[in-house]
Amino acid sequence: MALTGLRLSLRLWLLLASLVSALPLLVFALYTTSALVHQHAAQDQAEMTKHADAVGAALRTRMDAASNVLQTMVTSEAGIGLDLLGVYKHARRVMLLQPDVVAITAVAPDGQQVFNTLRPFADPLPVSAMSVQERRVFSHGEVAYTPLYTGAVSGLRVMAVAVPLRDDPRTVYSLRMNLGTGAFSSVLDNQPWPATWTVAVLDPNGIIAARNRDAGRFVGQRATQPVLDAIARRNYEVIDSETKEGFKVRAAVRPIPGTDWFVAIGSPKISPWQLLWDSLGGLMLGGVMCLALGWLGALLIARRVGGQLSAAAAGGKKVAGSPVREIAELRAQADQSAEQAQQLTAQLSSAQRDALTGLPTRAVFVEHAARLLAQCPREHGCALLFMDLDGFKALNDRLGHQAGDDALVRVGQLLVQSTRGGDLCARLGGDEFVVLTQAPHEALHDQCDLMAQRLVKGTAALGQGLGASIGVAIAVRDQLLDDLLEAADQAMYAAKRAGRNTHRFY
Repeated sequence: MALTGLRLSLRLWLLLASLVSALPLLVFALYTTSALVHQHAAQDQAEMTKHADAVGAALRTRMDAASNVLQTMVTSEAGIGLDLLGVYKHARRVMLLQPDVVAITAVAPDGQQVFNTLRPFADPLPVSAMSVQERRVFSHGEVAYTPLYTGAVSGLRVMAVAVPLRDDPRTVYSLRMNLGTGAFSSVLDNQPWPATWTVAVLDPNGIIAARNRDAGRFVGQRATQPVLDAIARRNYEVIDSETKEGFKVRAAVRPIPGTDWFVAIGSPKISPWQLLWDSLGGLMLGGVMCLALGWLGALLIARRVGGQLSAAAAGGKKVAGSPVREIAELRAQADQSAEQAQQLTAQLSSAQRDALTGLPTRAVFVEHAARLLAQCPREHGCALLFMDLDGFKALNDRLGHQAGDDALVRVGQLLVQSTRGGDLCARLGGDEFVVLTQAPHEALHDQCDLMAQRLVKGTAALGQGLGASIGVAIAVRDQLLDDLLEAADQAMYAAKRAGRNTHRFY
């Protein structure tokens, strides 16, 4: 071997052993550093894609909610009978419950509006532009999600969810729900974005419909060219791009499922090595210093051990003291408390929701409802709607439990769509649902009456023999929740005795 002929001092052999032992660590450190660089880049891209998909799902949920409301209107008695005045009145009631809806209109194939909730029924109305997407409402009977356009009556920038209004088998009108850009902005505002990200919602033409930065400045403008090219090529990989302000970014462009709309997210384009240095620079410098100190320590040990062995060999006497010192072990403790807290929070949130419908559970309802009753302002009143499904057992027996579960899911969705954002909805168990609502005393009875009618009609519209019996109990001051539940339950049974598929007040 090459080292056979070498005759080195013990000190040099110890130093050489120290250097050789450090080589695998150096190689591993270089490999780990390179892996961390690529892992960081991959994690950043995966995080952007995950957030973009989450926003796309949230936006699609809002569009689906609009579509479901429209479907309820076209399948109502007025919609089936092409009673445009009846549909118009239904639309006006919907407008009162959904503040982000600009208007609901019915449009003929030539673009002529036959009614618009912003104008009295039968008022002359202008012709409205019709997108390629909306024409498929007439040609294929499909639900359409249009690009942004300026409302001919409102003058506002809106997009439309459109469904066919049929005189079977022909589609005679497109029933539109016009959503303002605020509907998309509210979805972006509810997301926990990193401070450096830029997020935009884009319509099928690449026009910015909502943005988390400088929305007033850029909404209505076209996206940057790299993003437009990615949309045209249907390239949903992370790309190099730039923001409207001119900042270089890595961008993820993702489609909103089932539509021609998109979500684009941009993260500042920073060298992965710079990111690694920013996060691990101190640790790397500490490592180099430790390595230098280690070599210095090895030199000192080599000198001492070599000197003692030389003295022993020369004098033949036992060398006092030990050349080896016990070194305290270095221990590293990973702090995982933050991650564990997040996991516990996620588990708690999951436990508070009904696994089937996603509504709050009975325990959560009891806790929150009792607090709402106790804190109800004096100028407001509280009321409880107790809803029990009619025909549910027969549906289960006839079509099986999966069909029953599907029906419960749709009833849960109907409950959310038919109530206000501040109302507390829950599934008590089985086919029983409740809603706790507040309103000024003079409006509370009418509000409950309208809500109950909407739920009864909506449940019947689900088909399969389903119906709903609803009991309404208006709380008196300082009334306990158990007493209010009992009163609403009695009213519900009164509705069942009255023939089912109706509602009664306590």
